[in-house]
Amino acid sequence: MADTNIFDRLKQDHDAHRQLFEKMAKAESDDQLEKLFAQFAVEVTAHAAAEEETLYATMLSRPDLREDAQHSVSEHKEIDDYLEELDGLKFNGEAWRKTFAT
Repeated sequence: MADTNIFDRLKQDHDAHRQLFEKMAKAESDDQLEKLFAQFAVEVTAHAAAEEETLYATMLSRPDLREDAQHSVSEHKEIDDYLEELDGLKFNGEAWRKTFAT
């Protein structure tokens, strides 16, 4: 039962992240986009940390799941890099929008 709740919560988080991303893509003002992006960055970062400390730590201890866990941790690193790249660009400028769209 607990495992089902964990997976349900992870799916809910992932769905919420997708919805935030869609809202950012449709944001009509810089202010709205900035608020959504800040919320997205905080939520995704917190979710990834919690996921790695709980689920992936357990998976890494199991040889049959280790490769999947390593792949997932690698994906989190890609997200961190993406957020860092966006943070280094002029907010909502041409380069920022191009990077966001990819």
